[in-house]
Amino acid sequence: MNEVALQALGQAARHLFDGRREEALHVLDGLEARIDPRGPGSDRLASKFLAALRRRAGDERDGTGNLYAGTTGPEQMLEAFDLLVRATPLVRFGYRAANGAILDAIRGAERVHIVDIGIGRGTQWPDFLERLGRDGGRVPSVWLTGIDIPMPGDDPDRALREAGQMLTDVAGSHGIPFTFEPLSGFIEEFDIVPARPGEVLIINAVLALHHVPGHDVSLWPERSRQTLIERLRKAHPRLLVLVEPDAEHNDLELPERTAEAWRHYGLVFDVFDHLFDRDLPARGTLESAFFGREVENVLVGEGLDRIERHQRRLRWQEQAATAGLVPVPLGGLAEDLGDILGTHPGFSLAEEDGALMLCWKGVPIVGTLAFRTP
Repeated sequence: MNEVALQALGQAARHLFDGRREEALHVLDGLEARIDPRGPGSDRLASKFLAALRRRAGDERDGTGNLYAGTTGPEQMLEAFDLLVRATPLVRFGYRAANGAILDAIRGAERVHIVDIGIGRGTQWPDFLERLGRDGGRVPSVWLTGIDIPMPGDDPDRALREAGQMLTDVAGSHGIPFTFEPLSGFIEEFDIVPARPGEVLIINAVLALHHVPGHDVSLWPERSRQTLIERLRKAHPRLLVLVEPDAEHNDLELPERTAEAWRHYGLVFDVFDHLFDRDLPARGTLESAFFGREVENVLVGEGLDRIERHQRRLRWQEQAATAGLVPVPLGGLAEDLGDILGTHPGFSLAEEDGALMLCWKGVPIVGTLAFRTP
């Protein structure tokens, strides 16, 4: 990675944290002259950091660090996300590991209720339903409650309806009795219904819970992350599955947060550098409209304005233990997930204290964790 860029960005972040705006902008001006936003991954990443710190300094410049600013429509976003899912294991790892843990947990059940926090377009579940349908034996009935925040625009629940119809069709094609329940809003607003007699309750959250305010209860006591996990525990799930980036963007102050964000997003951009052509439009969309926006929120947002509040695997495990949940080891799933790594030697899987981690060049980048009610 570009150590010169990291040093300059760290210096600028320190100046901003100390209230020295002009000094920060001077450093950023010098860095801008030395990086190529269309060049190698580290330069492309540096351009996103540069744009974010300029915005924090109140010196936003149109187009700085964002090759597709203002031009990304829904079709481009879907194409980019499809590339991320299809051509890298960064998302598929979480889907497949979570589904494997859930299938193990529901064996022999007649009725299953899955609460999916942050269901999005439902892309996790076709694989689950297909594997459930071919497992052999009696297929349980599945009640899937999909929770997601409303979409902007005139039809805020459209994505939930479309996800429900798609999954109903998939379940029907595999002979699975299926009910979809859409809930539009934030998970903190809902009470999770405990499992009914003869029913297995599963709670699933893939890349979702880091949006809940951190454990600092001064931010929002009734909606803090620890409070939420304790509420989920009270529903007595047989399994709570979390998939989260292995990064710390929650409690650190700006200078340390900048260094941590560079480490984490540097892994992502390095993956892109090895897998995608530099001029691939969908790559530019991923770097700007997806991860560039995350970088901006991590570096610019404070308090409740910062929704990208990732935390490391160990902290999730500590919070689950505080809530009274027991870890479920996932290392046994690794053998069945080898096919998602593709042919690139940079990807590997590792077990850390029961959690299953996707690594890039030996460094954890995303983790899948599972817990049960004792």
